[in-house]
Amino acid sequence: MTEATFVLKEMRHILLQRLRDFIRRIDKTVLSIAALLMMAFVLRFYAATTAPLVEDEGVKILLSDRISINPRVLNIPAGDAGVEHSLLSIYIVKTAFFLFGKSVLSGRIFFVLLGTLSLCFIYKLAAEQLGKNVGTLTLVLLVFDQFHVGESSQIREEAPLLFFSAVAVYSFFKSIRTNKMWIYWTAISLGLGYLCKEIVLAVLLAFVIFFLIKKEYRLQFGLKQVLTAGFLMLIVVFPYLLWGIRNNFCNYNVKHLSLGFSLRPVYLYFGEIFIWLSGLGVFALPTEISPEFPLVHWISGTLIFLSIFYSLKTDGWRNEFVLFCLLLFCIIFVLTAIIDPALFDSHWRASLTIYPGFILSANMLVNLGYKNRYCKLVLMILIIYLIVHLFYFITFPVVYGYNHYVEKAEIYLANDR
Repeated sequence: MTEATFVLKEMRHILLQRLRDFIRRIDKTVLSIAALLMMAFVLRFYAATTAPLVEDEGVKILLSDRISINPRVLNIPAGDAGVEHSLLSIYIVKTAFFLFGKSVLSGRIFFVLLGTLSLCFIYKLAAEQLGKNVGTLTLVLLVFDQFHVGESSQIREEAPLLFFSAVAVYSFFKSIRTNKMWIYWTAISLGLGYLCKEIVLAVLLAFVIFFLIKKEYRLQFGLKQVLTAGFLMLIVVFPYLLWGIRNNFCNYNVKHLSLGFSLRPVYLYFGEIFIWLSGLGVFALPTEISPEFPLVHWISGTLIFLSIFYSLKTDGWRNEFVLFCLLLFCIIFVLTAIIDPALFDSHWRASLTIYPGFILSANMLVNLGYKNRYCKLVLMILIIYLIVHLFYFITFPVVYGYNHYVEKAEIYLANDR
């Protein structure tokens, strides 16, 4: 054996030994979470390649063409009379087109990323407040949730709304647990969430009620910090508010809404059962119900509502974070149920209930799972079923009705190639 061969063998031995040591030091939980997040991205990216273009996406693609940063034809609008909400999602589409070219998939890519990144914050939030087991199970349920996959794979406000609301809640609890400076990130996230949809103000309302209940946390923040946080949020939303004031909020369909009662948030979780019953002729669904907006699977919906009652019955609400999740879920549930008395229409308005709902259901399942091995078996069967159903949901998407917005968007994208 030559000296060079001996040296090479020694170097290989040392490298292999260090690699083994490195693998031993890696936290297995970190690897499993990273694998789940990668799976979440892959599923949402795949759904973005299979989902047909819908009316909402067509409108946003067409509006993105109006935005221009060219000094000669500068046009950076804060609002548009043809859109119900701020133009943040349209600016996201414009940025994606600039970076990756104009196509349906490139327009959806940032929404896929935001939907996936929101799961990171939800996992960290649930794991830090209720333990790693609850955080991991919450992540598993959300990774394979068809509503979250559907909304994260299309050009809609829901993906950025869910992302900024997740960041806001995570920052809020960091501010009361560790560092008060996190409250400023909460304010900025709420402002950006407002630029997605105004329903994010329900999260702010939950913060206020939580502070009223928990006096010890309220006293942590001085008037200067509260005013600074409010000022930061105002700066973020100011251009849109100014546009709205100048245009009399002409894009706000909510001005024409009336208070009433609807089953909108119930339909979000049990819509599949309503559709099934409608198919049996038990009753007829209203004609305004559109299949282009995904629903939470009824099994997940059942678990979420059972967890609400479980948390109340077992005094789980005495945990501060569980109490906040209950507050947030109930506030959004009630607000979306009483705004506009349409029976089932616009179920996606209750989308912000899914994060506290899934956290509560994971908390219930973890608590029951440690006490009953049969619960673990049933849970494994349910998760396997939800995974199989999700793959069918993604691979064979519902084909929606064709309309002129979709046609114009497809022509616009085809002409740019």
